[in-house]
Amino acid sequence: MSLTLTQAINRVRTELDLLDEPQVTDSEITTYLNEGIDVVESIILDIYEDYFLARGTPINLVSGTSEYNYPADIWGNKLRALIYRNGAIVTEIPRQYNQINDFEATERMDQLGVWTPYTMVYRPLNTTFKLTPAPTSSESSVLVPWYIRQATRLVNGSDTIDIPEGDNCIVAYAKNEIAMNKSGIGDANKTMIKLKSLLEQLNKSLSNRVPDQWNFVAKDMSYYEEHT
Repeated sequence: MSLTLTQAINRVRTELDLLDEPQVTDSEITTYLNEGIDVVESIILDIYEDYFLARGTPINLVSGTSEYNYPADIWGNKLRALIYRNGAIVTEIPRQYNQINDFEATERMDQLGVWTPYTMVYRPLNTTFKLTPAPTSSESSVLVPWYIRQATRLVNGSDTIDIPEGDNCIVAYAKNEIAMNKSGIGDANKTMIKLKSLLEQLNKSLSNRVPDQWNFVAKDMSYYEEHT
């Protein structure tokens, strides 16, 4: 079970014997916990970014509008897939890559293309993604994004660390920062050794999450779908 911010703060205070210590504020501990989340998130993204794969809230299409915002919690604009889903019509929107010929094709499609769910493509941009051709009708909640999300940062006491495997590392990181930066609190050598050990365990655990022999490729069923 993942820790809430309040539980994580209490754990840090208990393990460092800080229950009645005003020298370290809850705000400081929260800052260190979020820095710990930064560290654990980075490790996970390097090893197994699908840990953070998420299905986003379906997006409304607006007639004549070609650019749409990414999900608010997307990491690095990593949009894995866009699925158009409206009644019986379910189809993946192909991605365009930044190759020379693709730019000309995009402009041609913008100017001459006829919009349907099957002719639409998307191109990731800096803060938005672009649909080509632009939709010619407005449709509610039909575009489903699949993307790599950010780990949740802690603000309110009820906020939960959403990296269950990283709880111990995040708490250990906060303890180590306090021990290093606050005189007379904790043993920085011991907290550092503990933190390194937990991070190594996390790294090993996630490295084994996807077997090397995983080479399954899904069957192409498009022929059957198109002729049924």
